[in-house]
Amino acid sequence: MIMKRISLYRALCLLLLLTLTGCGGGSGKKNASKSTVGIQGTVTLIGDSTLVGSSSVGLERNSILRSNTLVRAALMTEEIISDQLIIAFKPSMDRTRVTTFLAQYGLTIIEELPEFNAYKIQITEPSRCQELIEELKKQKEIEFVEVNRRVTRPMGFPNDPEFNKQWGLQAVDLPNAWELVEYGAKVRIAVIDGGFFRHADLKYNEALGYDFFDDDPDPFETVVDYRIAHGTHVAGIIGAIGNNNIGTTGVCWGINYEIIPIKIFGVVRGELSSADSFRIAKAIQHAVNKGAHIINMSWGGSYDRLIEQALQKAYDQGVTLVAAAGNTGQGFSELIYPARLDFVIAVGATNSHNERSGFSLPGTSYRNVDLMAPGEWILSTVGTNGYEYWSGTSMAAPYVTGLAALLHASGITAPRAIKDYLVNSAKDIGSPGVDRNTGYGVIDSFKTVGLTKVQILLIDQTTNTIIKTVKPNPGGNYYLTDIPHGNYKIGAWVDVNKNNLLDTADFYGETQTTFSFTGETVSVPSIIVERYSGGGSLVGFVHR
Repeated sequence: MIMKRISLYRALCLLLLLTLTGCGGGSGKKNASKSTVGIQGTVTLIGDSTLVGSSSVGLERNSILRSNTLVRAALMTEEIISDQLIIAFKPSMDRTRVTTFLAQYGLTIIEELPEFNAYKIQITEPSRCQELIEELKKQKEIEFVEVNRRVTRPMGFPNDPEFNKQWGLQAVDLPNAWELVEYGAKVRIAVIDGGFFRHADLKYNEALGYDFFDDDPDPFETVVDYRIAHGTHVAGIIGAIGNNNIGTTGVCWGINYEIIPIKIFGVVRGELSSADSFRIAKAIQHAVNKGAHIINMSWGGSYDRLIEQALQKAYDQGVTLVAAAGNTGQGFSELIYPARLDFVIAVGATNSHNERSGFSLPGTSYRNVDLMAPGEWILSTVGTNGYEYWSGTSMAAPYVTGLAALLHASGITAPRAIKDYLVNSAKDIGSPGVDRNTGYGVIDSFKTVGLTKVQILLIDQTTNTIIKTVKPNPGGNYYLTDIPHGNYKIGAWVDVNKNNLLDTADFYGETQTTFSFTGETVSVPSIIVERYSGGGSLVGFVHR
């Protein structure tokens, strides 16, 4: 039997006509009352690239860029600043009253953060620090008091570049995801880190950046020190410029994005160090004020209430927060902060076999890792126009940050919704379901972005037309209601080239058999959505 093939435009016009007239397919009878039940099912999207195994990485065949190899997955020791405190006062305490209150204890203000009524305080007797904290905690004027500290940051190790050695891009199916995204509105990504260098393969928004380590408007380094190139490496994973014949490609290739470099790490007397937690809270606030949609934090340490408050406020204002889980493997009992905060997406690292890296911190019963992403031998930008392979959860977090940016460009902008898409589309690699070691699994970029693009089509098999379309939820589930009695198939379509024609550029799947809807809820088998190769019973499209 030869069926007439019509354009999607005509099919949708017919859908509108059917909606206005109340006509249905199938039996040809009018269905005056709308159904209160419907058709439910799920879709699964499958890309057409294969995972890159470790044998194809070919690390042993590459020359080493430099002989001074960085230490794999090293962590700086967290430092408590013994002569400083952070004190947040109750809202009723203005600055004058705060100054008077502090004078009673011989304390002076170094710096302030008015939005949280918080102050960095100088202590004259560091030996009395803990005693002073306990005394201040009892005072009704104080919201909280805590030590000031510097945070830690995972590091990696080097090798030399080539695009086909970026195994992580293939492992999380980014090439297929890139087909689906549009240039769209600008997505701003704040990288709060350090070791930022101007690089031919990176585009920063320099005007929005800031150096909170040195309190300087210029966040960029002038002396090439590869120990502090961490921020450049992270930024390159997110946003190295694609298709420019230079070096590597970032996760965000193909969308309208810019990176805000915000420096919190540097070198003091030849040693790596970080800004204190007070300045880091300021850095977070700065990112929000400059319009960041997503913040990447490839660093962490112990719990800090002021940083938590700054991050909570950022989240409440619609900013998606991504952080590295930490690099001490089984030797540490909890995720580091800020990854341990519930509203921050905690990211662990995998190797090219899709296994959790040995250095990647597992979760606990209190707080699971949320997602896993490539974190071993990740090639990215360093220094001034250099490239190296590094390893660490620091390298995994920017994969998730970049994918969150692709979602943002696809119209999914709320932090909760972004996380829902990320976790529901992840590839489970641990114990079935979410688990403490690998969370929901490894990110799957094509599934994540594809779920925002796929259309569910209700195809009337009697009239050979599409009579209803819906979008699935972040888990790939859909529910069609208000359906006339009739015989149907369900199609699931991603129109990659947006030409309203089903062709071999697109992804498509449909139920294998016709089913009847007679007023009882129908559950149909899961639909596999793959690259379209022609055929199938679907009309309402022009097949090529």
